[in-house]
Amino acid sequence: MGLRDLLRPGRSRKALEAPLPVAALPQGGRSSRESRHTLLAGIASYLAYWNGVEPLLPPGYLEQIVRMAVVNPDMSQAVSNWVAIGNPGHDLIIIGDDDSVLAAEKRLNAKARSLAPHAAGIDGLVNKYLEQVALTGAISSEDVVALEARPGVEQVVIVPASQIRFKREGGQYVPYQLADGEELPLNPITYRYLAHMTIENSPYAKPPMVAAIEPILDQRTMKENMQFVLKKFGLFGLISAAVAPPHRELRETDDEYHKRVQGYLKEVLEAFKQNFHEGLAVYTDDIKVERTNLTTDARGVQEIFRLNEEQVFSGLGTDPAMHGRTYSTTETYAQVVYDLLVRHAESYQRPVKRRIERTYRLDLALAGIPVEDVSLHFHEARSRDPLTEARARQVEWRVAREKVAAGLLDPDSAARELGYDDWYDMARIPFSDSVRLQLADSSPPSRPLGERHHRFRFESFTQRYRYLRPRLAVLTATPVPKTASHAGNGDMEPLPDAVVEGCLTD
Repeated sequence: MGLRDLLRPGRSRKALEAPLPVAALPQGGRSSRESRHTLLAGIASYLAYWNGVEPLLPPGYLEQIVRMAVVNPDMSQAVSNWVAIGNPGHDLIIIGDDDSVLAAEKRLNAKARSLAPHAAGIDGLVNKYLEQVALTGAISSEDVVALEARPGVEQVVIVPASQIRFKREGGQYVPYQLADGEELPLNPITYRYLAHMTIENSPYAKPPMVAAIEPILDQRTMKENMQFVLKKFGLFGLISAAVAPPHRELRETDDEYHKRVQGYLKEVLEAFKQNFHEGLAVYTDDIKVERTNLTTDARGVQEIFRLNEEQVFSGLGTDPAMHGRTYSTTETYAQVVYDLLVRHAESYQRPVKRRIERTYRLDLALAGIPVEDVSLHFHEARSRDPLTEARARQVEWRVAREKVAAGLLDPDSAARELGYDDWYDMARIPFSDSVRLQLADSSPPSRPLGERHHRFRFESFTQRYRYLRPRLAVLTATPVPKTASHAGNGDMEPLPDAVVEGCLTD
């Protein structure tokens, strides 16, 4: 049984007790490496470009996007927005017996601070993953493992997505790293390439922001023209001066006179620059000065910049309202835009979730801690209008309660409609006859108490996971009043046999 079988969720007890095949792990703990970025390495990388599955987009696009996200204000803010929306915090669910979960908690609390030492721990690693997905469309990283004194994952390194090449081997796409002109086979246990979205059957991810490159490059030309206008014409417009030429000498040729006139104009120009720079202009009566205001006819320039910005934001997958450009945006429209961005951010969370789960499983497997599964769950993004959402949830609750009271749904089904596993206290529901029959026929919980999920909440300010204690509900034989049709005899009916079940709460 291989190590990859041990990392699968929900594995059997036999898999948990099998020895780890450490020979399958890379020597030195890592199969990728850092590029040296030399001239010869760049030439070798270019020559080896076509050796493999051809990317639909040149890898240079990915490098360009990563660099532009540093210097371009719109792209930089878009990435920051995706990270802020996509990382509202997370919980960790570990399935296993109490002793194993306790050991896993201590282990993962230490790893939460050491896996990404230069990115503020696991919370910073989540931000780095979200940034990589937003820019390149995929997560490309490797777990650096230690196999000697204390086996486990030491840290996580980012492998640039622009250096990844896929080859078709045995009917599958196998990733390689093209570093300094050399193709390095990446270890399938420690390395992962998780694409957010691909184009048709290509293994390469589709960069979400690639459509913004062309309009952003147009911005450079527009800004260069604007700088030329400001430098030549000044902030307050164009100032022109009509200067009387000097008198011509008797024996002066045309070329000599032309050169002398040009020299005289340069002297006048320098004098005007100095005078206007100091806020005072002094000149003789043979010089006529006129000023032309350029800003009065610059309204079309603003419209051009606006159209370009809208194209940039469309390519970035965001909206001008999220970047401070109102453009007469209404509050309702802003709510629609925010909800759409939250849905996009949640889709970015999926590869992040799978990648961190894989890292945690690998570390626990190398440490010999036999847990059955590790699952990461992101919290919901903060609401833009929490009062309106609270009112909507209140209406949903009333509808679900009325369905239970009318006998349309059993309590557990109504609880699942509201997002809960089961109904906590059924004794507080005003049952009708139909509801009571459904309750009597319901089966006990299928999940034993000893195999319950253990939930841990990550606290960013302490950089550790905090255990959320479960709450046990003991349902005893409590008498329940009969409905109105049986109220006349005053009889009482007991609930079914007592059931003990585990219930996770915050």
